[in-house]
Formats: sequence, structure tokens, C-alpha cells
Amino acid sequence: MKYIQVIDGTVNCVYDIFAATNDKFALVFPEGIDIAFIDEAFALIPLR
Repeated sequence: MKYIQVIDGTVNCVYDIFAATNDKFALVFPEGIDIAFIDEAFALIPLR
């Protein structure tokens, strides 16, 4: 289990933390990547 912190870019910013299995985490953060922007994350995750 790994945790992902999501930072919302609005004026009154929110910092949510979500739990993800190691497999789901690897979809968003491939080996060596420790930060992702939403457009990059969507590009990495295959749509079903």
C-alpha cells in the first residue's frame, strides 16, 4: 500500500491523501517518477 497526496491548485488549496495498492500506484508513478501532473497521469493510465 502506498499513499498519494493530491494538491488542488485553487485559491483555497486542499491537500487530499489517498491510499493505492502497489499495482495502482505503479500505473500513475512508473519506476523513477515521484511526481505527476493530471494530464501526465491520464496519459499513462489506459482507458477501459
